[in-house]
Amino acid sequence: MENTTQRNKEVDRKFELADKNVLIEQILNPKRLSNSPIVNELVTIARNGFGTPITEEDVRNHVLNVDFLHLVYVENNLVGFGSYNMFEYTNKKILYINGIVVKKNFQKEGLGTTNLNFAINTKKPDIIVARTQNPEIYHLISKYAQEMYPNEDGKPRQFYDLCVSIGKYVAVNKLQMEKYNEKQFFEKGTYGTALNDEVPIVTDRNTIEVFNRLDLNREEGDSMMIVAILRSILR
Repeated sequence: MENTTQRNKEVDRKFELADKNVLIEQILNPKRLSNSPIVNELVTIARNGFGTPITEEDVRNHVLNVDFLHLVYVENNLVGFGSYNMFEYTNKKILYINGIVVKKNFQKEGLGTTNLNFAINTKKPDIIVARTQNPEIYHLISKYAQEMYPNEDGKPRQFYDLCVSIGKYVAVNKLQMEKYNEKQFFEKGTYGTALNDEVPIVTDRNTIEVFNRLDLNREEGDSMMIVAILRSILR
């Protein structure tokens, strides 16, 4: 059930799944949280979820310098977050996922899906874009996609040219990716290292084939730019 009553003045909107004791708070203009102790909690969550010593500066950049932030609570405990930007390009509304992170002992419980559902339902984008080396993020976005790149066989489909253009726009103009391969939706060495302490395991065949085809090397920091046209039923 959606509830727009503010719990405190930082929260602009919230979404509650009472049967699962899950609450997501949406915060617009998260820069106003820059001096809040909650940022320290988000740093701890990011380090736990990724299993790596992510710097506080990196986390602050991903949760404060964005258009909106989701805080995920389970039984009133903060266990994860999602951060997003909204772009417009070629008259299309683009939802860019900066990051979705959940504490390790709350992963595999559908919280990432709930988080993204809330973003899609409130912002009504035409297209989702994300930069990642995580197969779980690819699989999550694929649940919403009518057409998606990179894909398992590398073949162009109906919206290929549009997706190439959008991928390049975000990669070059928003993320300053200097070595981005627009045809492959791929860049070598983006992060310089693996972001997660271990390879997230997925069983989805298409996701596995995409990662195998690109030969993405996590340890060297390779990344892919996911561009997904949403199914019309979700628009």
